[in-house]
Amino acid sequence: MNSINNLNHLIPDFLHIANRYCNNNWFVPIATRNFHNLLFVVSGEGISYSKGKEYKLSSGMLIYHSPGETYGYSTSQSNPMHCYGINFHVLEAMFSGGKWITNNVEQLPYNNKSSIPSKGILNKYFEDLSTVWEEGGNNNLLKCRSIFLNILYELYTQLLLEDNIDNTIKKIKDVIVYIRKNYKSQITLGYLASLIDLNPKYFGSLFKKHTGYTPIDYLTKVRIEKAKEYLGIGYSVSETSVLVGYNDPFYFSKVFKKATGIAPREYAKKPLHFC
Repeated sequence: MNSINNLNHLIPDFLHIANRYCNNNWFVPIATRNFHNLLFVVSGEGISYSKGKEYKLSSGMLIYHSPGETYGYSTSQSNPMHCYGINFHVLEAMFSGGKWITNNVEQLPYNNKSSIPSKGILNKYFEDLSTVWEEGGNNNLLKCRSIFLNILYELYTQLLLEDNIDNTIKKIKDVIVYIRKNYKSQITLGYLASLIDLNPKYFGSLFKKHTGYTPIDYLTKVRIEKAKEYLGIGYSVSETSVLVGYNDPFYFSKVFKKATGIAPREYAKKPLHFC
């Protein structure tokens, strides 16, 4: 399962939970990891390394990474962080048709970087979670799961409900403007997601929800629109291919025909191209 927006059926399992008062030299090396990671900054400053970029960490910031992402952290030497960290796996389990259906959840609906509007209650939940984890004992996992699901719900209410819909739509519109201005460039899904600090999988699902296209399909749509304009005013297939971002004219021709039902060379012979 790639992503999930319904949190009602989640069963988390924990690898490590930490309440960390960082010393001056604390860091997490940059590496690709196969589990979910949440880092919540209570105080101090640090750096998050992700997607070849550095993000400043400060009080009230939440960092989320899904399995397969490459990232690392370090703390400020002059103002070390107090932070909570959780490494975990999560399963979705639903009872349907008389049997249980389970799926591994590979993506939760959170951005790589978020600022928490009201951090007090989250600070309390993270503190309780780390305390229960360290205590161990009977029913430890059950108690951890209960507190952790409260954290996920609080994050959902603070970051993903109505107050954030307008901001999400604005971010998607910003990407659309970027695509329409830079369609000639070599653009990847990961790069588009990085423009607005979103996880690529989550960004892709949001973009399709608001536009009806995947980001790459939308890029292709824009390129074909522009290709029609160039072909219509006399540019050759090879020239048009380069002008709309395809270095290989044969591949461009294949994409054009798939999108329009006609080869670009034949399209160029049509007398009018105003439709």
